[in-house]
Amino acid sequence: MEHLMANLKPDAIARIRMYTKEEGGKSKVISGEQFGCPLYYKQEGFDCRLLLGGQRNLRAGDTAELPIKFLFPAYIKPRLKEGDTFTLWDLGTFAEGEILKIVEDDAEIDSR
Repeated sequence: MEHLMANLKPDAIARIRMYTKEEGGKSKVISGEQFGCPLYYKQEGFDCRLLLGGQRNLRAGDTAELPIKFLFPAYIKPRLKEGDTFTLWDLGTFAEGEILKIVEDDAEIDSR
């Protein structure tokens, strides 16, 4: 399944600010193709994958623009707007972010 997810199109592009260690950020580097964690938006959690593509490492204190894939996009994507903020959680809140762009579904494009 992880291999299949690497080929999926993102649902959104976001700017993510990793918390510093003093703010409760992660002590280990996030790397690899993707990183799974809950994204909290308006006090609700949604399972997502940060699509790193094997090219990016995230460390405490970093800021990066990343594609995000939701495991169940129908529950959150229609509610998201550019500029909305969220937090990321993994044994504690470790980052915050802002939605920069909502990526259109292929089905929306093909149906025109």
